[in-house]
Amino acid sequence: MALPTITYRCTGIAAELGKEFPYYQPLLERTRFRTKKDIDTMEINCSLIVSFNEKFVKSLNSDQLKAVILHEAMHYANGHHQRYMDHPLKDTYPHILHNIAMDLEINEFITDLPRGSFKASDYGLPEKKSYEEYLRILSRDMPPGLAELIEKGTGDDTSGYPGTDVDISDYNGIYVTVLEDLLRECEKAGKAGGGGDVLRQIKKKKYHWEKIFKNLLTGRISEAITGNQHSTYKRMNRRFMDTDIVKPSYVDYKKRFDLVIGVDVSGSMSHELIEYMYGTIKSIIDHQNIVVDITILEADTQVQKMIKNWSPYSIEVEGIQGGGTDMECIPRFVEEMNIPHDLIIIMTDSYCEWSEANSAPLYKKTVVLTNHPDEYKGAYTMYPVEFLK
Repeated sequence: MALPTITYRCTGIAAELGKEFPYYQPLLERTRFRTKKDIDTMEINCSLIVSFNEKFVKSLNSDQLKAVILHEAMHYANGHHQRYMDHPLKDTYPHILHNIAMDLEINEFITDLPRGSFKASDYGLPEKKSYEEYLRILSRDMPPGLAELIEKGTGDDTSGYPGTDVDISDYNGIYVTVLEDLLRECEKAGKAGGGGDVLRQIKKKKYHWEKIFKNLLTGRISEAITGNQHSTYKRMNRRFMDTDIVKPSYVDYKKRFDLVIGVDVSGSMSHELIEYMYGTIKSIIDHQNIVVDITILEADTQVQKMIKNWSPYSIEVEGIQGGGTDMECIPRFVEEMNIPHDLIIIMTDSYCEWSEANSAPLYKKTVVLTNHPDEYKGAYTMYPVEFLK
């Protein structure tokens, strides 16, 4: 009878958390718990099923178990499954490194986590950063101790929390719609219960656009370089035995990275803001270790101005300003004019209509940065940002 008791204990604590944090109550009441032998701690999948190691849960007191269940709920609420699947470096770095970056994003908002939990302050890392930013930091400068944990994978059953606890085995496109509906319900519950500000609603958190822009560019450039290194081999000599028959070498034919920046110059985006954005983009591009060929497209309902071969050293450009807004004219223009593109970044306030995924042009190469994420209804990957200086 031990198995049901542990499951009921988790369900009961989830119910208590729903009362303590009203924002997460709709999510927590849908969460189901089950034991799983081949994991060390706890994990959550896209179906809101939390699997746990029985020995691990027994080792936790009530406050620790409450913290761990809240941790799993925040993984789901922050869309970590989708953000991992959409990340351009998903297959470049091991899953556990992504998972640690996700943990760093949320753990500073949770108290009473068990020993071994990843917190930014414990490793001398900056606090209140996004999963994407922490991944960039860890990939460049791994703090002492974390490398050993990643190489080991996960520890024994009670050595610490967590290992890899974001289970993406059942990920599918339906998850995105379910998550969005659930988050809307969570927001209503949080306001009704007066607990909407108890914890930061990270999905709604807007990071400054410079950080997102830099992360996107660095990540996509790394992916492009890695994806275009191919092995070549010495032809086999059949007449003689040669211990050096095959000699692999890597040829990187990627001489440049083609970036298209689409800027919303409709009436709601000011001249001053656009000029400031151009100046900031210069400083970001100038620090990249690869030649970046940039095309800037200024658009409202259509592309009004194209600046080809824009560089960090080019003269200042004066942005135009228009009326209505149709930002999908940017990828359409890129497609129709055959403009080289490895990445298209659209910067807009999102006050416009967007196409569905099956008709959105170049949606796999396009991302949107917007300061009004609630208005965004498009198929492209979107990052909520602040455009203010």
